[in-house]
Amino acid sequence: ALLQMRRMDTLSTDIVGNWLPSVETVNQLRTLSNELRITETAHILNTDDKAMGAIEKSMDDTIKAFDAELKELSRKISDMGAIVEKQIGDAMSALFGRDQGAAQAAIAADKRVDVMQHEIEEQAILTIARRQPMAVDLREIVSTLRIAGALERIGDYAKNIGKRAIAAGPEKAPGNVMQGLQSMAALVGAAL
Repeated sequence: ALLQMRRMDTLSTDIVGNWLPSVETVNQLRTLSNELRITETAHILNTDDKAMGAIEKSMDDTIKAFDAELKELSRKISDMGAIVEKQIGDAMSALFGRDQGAAQAAIAADKRVDVMQHEIEEQAILTIARRQPMAVDLREIVSTLRIAGALERIGDYAKNIGKRAIAAGPEKAPGNVMQGLQSMAALVGAAL
């Protein structure tokens, strides 16, 4: 069973590395997954108390590892959200106060946000491939992927605001335009 799990891990890593897995690799992963299920079923039918204890410990370790992966995904999303929130704040400071440094910070943060999105996607895909989650766990992982995509898009908008603030120079927009933008910025901040 451990050898099968190692082989599945290698294949799932190959899938994430290539992003477009071959049909053969996907079929190998499915075959190994089915073999692992058959092995687990055979162990469950085992009546030896010592063997059952080892199986239960192994299952507990697997559940703990899966929970740790979900917590890590959640932490990464929180970190990404904090960076995007600061990026939006910097973009708004650049726009309202014509702060060139804040504009540069908003633009520079976009690269980090893009990297974080890729890391989250990679970890989520690996988790799905390795653990084959169902129901609530799968929805949580898919939600994480969607949130990461939305945060990345918000980060792109903040970068663009920073670029526009630099292009606008020291010239201020009319007061009613600034009030409308400040209201929108407050709504975005509340949503994040």
